[in-house]
Amino acid sequence: MAKANIPIIITKTDCHRCHELKAWLKENDVKFIERDIDDEEFVQELLHDKNFLGTFCDADGCIVNF
Repeated sequence: MAKANIPIIITKTDCHRCHELKAWLKENDVKFIERDIDDEEFVQELLHDKNFLGTFCDADGCIVNF
């Protein structure tokens, strides 16, 4: 049987959608890893992650939703 990947949920302080998603995941017993976009160290990790850059960034920059 294949090993299941645990999703990484990128959250932001005072984000109601983040809170709703985390509540739904918890109610449905879905394990997840939470990472805070306000954490500068994490942001630096993202900016050096080829998969993230290839998915969310292009010549104009990275997709950011506030």
